[in-house]
Amino acid sequence: MDTALGYLLGSEQTITVAGAEHADDEPTQEAARALAVQDQLRAWAEKELLPLRMQAVLPWT
Repeated sequence: MDTALGYLLGSEQTITVAGAEHADDEPTQEAARALAVQDQLRAWAEKELLPLRMQAVLPWT
């Protein structure tokens, strides 16, 4: 089961928001908002231990 779970979820999950990748050099207003939302979601996921919760809801675990 652990092997199947590893193949299904991978070794790491990363939350990405479309448009946030364009906030590097001179971000547009949309890119800056996307980056802010991405940062908020990542902080929430870390606080809530999202990877562990994802594993807990799978039916075979």
